[in-house]
Amino acid sequence: MPERRPQQSGDELMDQLAALPVRDVDALRAATLRAQGHRALAAQSQSDGPLAMLQQLYRRALEPALVAALSVGYLGWAFATAMSLH
Repeated sequence: MPERRPQQSGDELMDQLAALPVRDVDALRAATLRAQGHRALAAQSQSDGPLAMLQQLYRRALEPALVAALSVGYLGWAFATAMSLH
């Protein structure tokens, strides 16, 4: 395997990272790893049952709405506090 020479970026840490050896995997190993990753992701996303549906509802709808409501509430409180100081 030919060793490549790192380009100097001016950042010492990045130069040290670029100097590390590169290890490529063969095509068969890459395909095996990719297939394992796809199976793991598919298994996570295809859970069934009411608990999985509730988790999905929470992650996709309730959590973002909760974060938005808390953010707006905090900003309103911070603005009111700042205005009362003026």
